Amino acid sequence: MKLIVTGATGFVGTEVIRQALRNPAVTSVVALTRKPIQPSNTGTTKLQSVVLEDWTSPYPEASKTPPALADYLLMRGRVENVILDFAKNTPDIQVTVTKPGGIDSPNRPIRATASPAMQAIYVKFADTPIMHVSELAAAMIDQCLNGITKDPLWAKDIMDIGKRVLGEEDYLR
Repeated sequence: MKLIVTGATGFVGTEVIRQALRNPAVTSVVALTRKPIQPSNTGTTKLQSVVLEDWTSPYPEASKTPPALADYLLMRGRVENVILDFAKNTPDIQVTVTKPGGIDSPNRPIRATASPAMQAIYVKFADTPIMHVSELAAAMIDQCLNGITKDPLWAKDIMDIGKRVLGEEDYLR
């Protein structure tokens, strides 16, 4: 299976790339990035980095500005909409949107590094689970390989899938 990863140099995208390159069922990984990337210590030729230069176009004036993380959320929404529209017109493409909530990792403990604005968001959405980035990446890859089970894919579903498919050795340490 060929996997296309947007946001491949970001926090979650990096983990998706790491797991996809280790997964024998994934035959090719295309990383859409702002800068070229190389897999670390994998020696694989499965990864192709496609650099997209125009990430700076302004958002439409009609967009509402979210109270926190405005640039990120607007960019994410725009990318999600473009990908969902593309998939509607392409029968061989399946997509879903993940709604993970909080994402943690050994190098980026979510509560310890959160800005005051993010702390306020966690308080507001206190019942939102916090998952390990490896669980999120594993669930995303599993949905690509085995078919999308839900759309959107909410935090509890992501965590259930991730824990089911990951081995202890697969977690980012």
